[in-house]
Amino acid sequence: MKEISSLAKAYATSANQPAFDAGGFPIKPIEVVAGKPEFWETLFDEVSIEFTPGKESEFIIENIVKEQNVPTLPTQMKENTAGVAILAFMNKTKLDLNGEFRITIKKGLSIKGTGLGSSGASAAAGLKAIENLFEKLSIPNNLSNKDKSNILKTADFGVPDNAIPSYFGGLNIIDPKGSRKITSKHKFLFVLTTPKDFGIPTALAREALKGKSAPNDSEIIIQKAIEAFEEGTVFEYAANIEKLHDWFVVPRKKLYPDKIYDKVYATAKNSGSLATTISGAGPTILSIVDNMEVGRKVAQMKYNEFKKNGFDSVSRIVTVDYNGAS
Repeated sequence: MKEISSLAKAYATSANQPAFDAGGFPIKPIEVVAGKPEFWETLFDEVSIEFTPGKESEFIIENIVKEQNVPTLPTQMKENTAGVAILAFMNKTKLDLNGEFRITIKKGLSIKGTGLGSSGASAAAGLKAIENLFEKLSIPNNLSNKDKSNILKTADFGVPDNAIPSYFGGLNIIDPKGSRKITSKHKFLFVLTTPKDFGIPTALAREALKGKSAPNDSEIIIQKAIEAFEEGTVFEYAANIEKLHDWFVVPRKKLYPDKIYDKVYATAKNSGSLATTISGAGPTILSIVDNMEVGRKVAQMKYNEFKKNGFDSVSRIVTVDYNGAS
């Protein structure tokens, strides 16, 4: 049998939507408004697998990380999120193929900690790539969505709200029973502004929230936000996002240097944003807008505010990807 290859890609995600650890959605780029993204900053990861049967069983990961001055990603299968997803898939399906698996990961997301789910995108693309390979080999895949969710959660270090949305698409709400995908009747538009000069590790974001209790009506507000998203009522969705701001966003703004979060937040609001919050752990700042014209203005003004305070950034208009990894 000749070499067989498969390819899959998965988009970046904005987690902690509508609230911390509540869920997230993958983001599909529409337009770069201000700033210059690097040539590799596509906002999606690609994972390819080349399978050569007949050879001694072996898994080889090759990383193509174009980002400069960042740590090398692990190439051991059990330490790389794409590798963990691939191994978990094969263990769960109880399928053993003899041959060489050469896995290539092309990062289109920064690994500095930007709040866009870099590790989750690799896990989602890895799972989809191995599924695509088995499909080419005409090997049935009987895994349920629950099985896949568990694989993705495991692969992404136990964090469910990046890899799961990246794989399935749509707004994925995470709760103790699992996850559920929500689509909307409206094409939501968001402005993502990502500073390039600093990152925020997830551990620090969690530490900042220690001891911060959710308000008594938080569950009601979160449910209203989810319903507003599903119905496509943008203004109501944004209003509920703002109601949660003091709880899980304000305690984390201290992680931004020079009080830059407050400045960008005020600029976004004054430029027409309906709501502004932190994407994932940060430092990417996400704003909700109701049309492209306002989106372009908000994106430019957020970029200008970062620049005025000595920080380079990229400001984009994005929407929700409903297709998931492909």
